[in-house]
Amino acid sequence: MSDDTGTEPAIDRAALASWMQTRLDGADAVEIDEFAPPRSGYSAETTVFTARVTRGGETAAEKYVVRRETPEPPVYPVQSDLQVEIEIQYRIMDAVSSHSAVPVAPLVGFEQDPSVLGAPFFVMGFVDGEVPIESPIYTSEGFFVDATPAQRRDMLFDGLRILSDIHKIDWRSAGLDWLAGGAGADPGTLRQMDIWEQYCRRELGEREHPLFDEGMAWLRANVPPQPDVCLSWGDPRPGNIIWRDFRGV
Repeated sequence: MSDDTGTEPAIDRAALASWMQTRLDGADAVEIDEFAPPRSGYSAETTVFTARVTRGGETAAEKYVVRRETPEPPVYPVQSDLQVEIEIQYRIMDAVSSHSAVPVAPLVGFEQDPSVLGAPFFVMGFVDGEVPIESPIYTSEGFFVDATPAQRRDMLFDGLRILSDIHKIDWRSAGLDWLAGGAGADPGTLRQMDIWEQYCRRELGEREHPLFDEGMAWLRANVPPQPDVCLSWGDPRPGNIIWRDFRGV
């Protein structure tokens, strides 16, 4: 979810241009031309910008996206020891891109040092397409409403294909052991219970919740058989996929 503030983000253009020049292949010079209004989501501040990139004497306008860490606490439980949420995002996107055919925006790089832009950030290429909106909901107006039944079917099945491809990734070979707590850790049901119980108790603070206590006790006493563990996308809404010609891109 995101909000349009209508104001230009407080991003140092010169610092971003200098950083981009060291990471774009063959770039002799980079100049930040314009920012789109920032879109601040629950997990990071997201801003679209245009860069004028010079390579071998030729200058072209290229579109990118920068995501900066926000100071707000995580919306969802953090499942690794990493405290910088966008580093988690970047590393997972990099692994998925390198070990599957799942469409991922081309990554430019991640920066841990907050002195560059005021907070850790990463940059990726801009992917053109349609994004189902939530206000008003995409099922009431927009390209999904205007689509034919066959086009909606194509969209549905391609979204399911993307989810399936994510689940098929060998997360160990992809170097995602750190998501499970490190090499040798058990990433199964009990770990998920621990993660969610810690999260809920953090949110409850000093408040008592007997029903929650009873529910957790029952779950721990009735742990189901351990299924095979796979990589799972926790928020696969249509609005979290960019669509072009009713295919996820």
